[in-house]
Amino acid sequence: GGQGSLGEVGAGYFLPIANHFIFEAYGLVGYGGMENDMPGTVSAYPNTTGKINANILRLALQPNIGFKSKYFHAAISSRFVSVNYSRIRGSLMYNNIDQATYLHSNKSLFMAEPALTLRGGLQHIKLQVQLSGSYNLTEKDFLQETALLSLGLNFDL
Repeated sequence: GGQGSLGEVGAGYFLPIANHFIFEAYGLVGYGGMENDMPGTVSAYPNTTGKINANILRLALQPNIGFKSKYFHAAISSRFVSVNYSRIRGSLMYNNIDQATYLHSNKSLFMAEPALTLRGGLQHIKLQVQLSGSYNLTEKDFLQETALLSLGLNFDL
């Protein structure tokens, strides 16, 4: 099993470029942590705990171009991300690989994360669907999710 959390804040710039079209750019900073817990591996690797934890610092720049109308928004974006792992602790062996050593040797990664975001609904509340990818440019074989589909509600305040 595993779990993680990440809080992210950012600031942005908006520039109208044509009727209903807008350019946006955001700078983002995120901080959180991850944990993998695989107690079933301890019997095969008795000198391990079957657990690994790390802190995560995520820095990103996200430009996008979008279309906005009263009831529909669409945007194409690409987030350029630096992910840095720190305070890596634990002893977990998985597929004959020491995961702490693996994470130490890949503790600083650079990724490109393109996305398509669609919002539709009423003027001040819209259903949002986002399809995004994550491509590790530093270590293409790094174990990570490469596609994400998210659904949500977007409120204008």
